[in-house]
Amino acid sequence: EHIYKLHGHPFNLTNHAVVAKILKIDKNSEKKVSTTKNVLAKIKSPIAESIMIYRTLAKTISNIQPMTKIVANGRLFGTSFSLTQTGRISMHDPNLQNVTKDFIVNYNDIHGNAKEEIVSFRSAFQCKPGKVLISADFCQLELRILTHLCKDPSLTDIMKNSNDDIFRKIAAKWNKIDESRVTAEQRHQTKSLC
Repeated sequence: EHIYKLHGHPFNLTNHAVVAKILKIDKNSEKKVSTTKNVLAKIKSPIAESIMIYRTLAKTISNIQPMTKIVANGRLFGTSFSLTQTGRISMHDPNLQNVTKDFIVNYNDIHGNAKEEIVSFRSAFQCKPGKVLISADFCQLELRILTHLCKDPSLTDIMKNSNDDIFRKIAAKWNKIDESRVTAEQRHQTKSLC
């Protein structure tokens, strides 16, 4: 409704051609119209900003909605198994390991006032009183085993002297930059390579 008010009338928010036409996005060099997040982020428009927020919320809700089908007596009973190649415990129906992290949505209301909302799907998962929900991580187990076996001095130093983000430290070393300058993309690429 906010986007429709900004534009003046309703339109199909999921149709990329319609969105491109409303935001006056030209075709790229391949003669295609793109309304990706990168394209919308470059447009200084409240409609473009609101569409990015809408897409984030719609994607998150579509990931969460299937969980409503497996609620029994007000509780969610997931299924887990440890038949993965690494021996890790994996969850499905629902995969609680993939629940979207909390995120902040910044927007301007119809009066132009800046607003900020925290969207939290993880807070929906709670235990019975007196019980606890535990989250455990192998803490880069494979990378630690690799470091031990190969005895690489750089990796060994990082592992021994780090309680911090190991992938951020490795990304900094590989890119020859300070840890504080490591981007989320560089960290992700490093984690994938490791």
